Amino acid sequence: MHALSGYKGFTIIEVIIVAVIVAVLAAVGIPMYRGYIMGQRQTTVNNLAQTAGAAANSYWRRTNVVPTSNDFLPMSNTLGLYYSNSGYTITISGNTINVTDKTYSTICNNTVTIN
Repeated sequence: MHALSGYKGFTIIEVIIVAVIVAVLAAVGIPMYRGYIMGQRQTTVNNLAQTAGAAANSYWRRTNVVPTSNDFLPMSNTLGLYYSNSGYTITISGNTINVTDKTYSTICNNTVTIN
């Protein structure tokens, strides 16, 4: 006769232990995942800010005119800058460019200066 022939399912203790293990993994994993995502979004903001600053400086050197926020409309080639992700805003105020993640605007933002 097979040793598990009368076995019908898991005991409540086994289910509770598995639930506790899953809860612990989630409690550790979710904050780490959020931190990873925030780091990636900040990296994207920084890269976009550096690219926007370089494009604005190039525009300023070519035309001797400081670009405006309208020059940064998506798919605008005025500054030679293309960004298709509408999750970020690029604004110019005076000689500074501010790039902000729309979802995490208080955390993920960067400002560069047009020289």
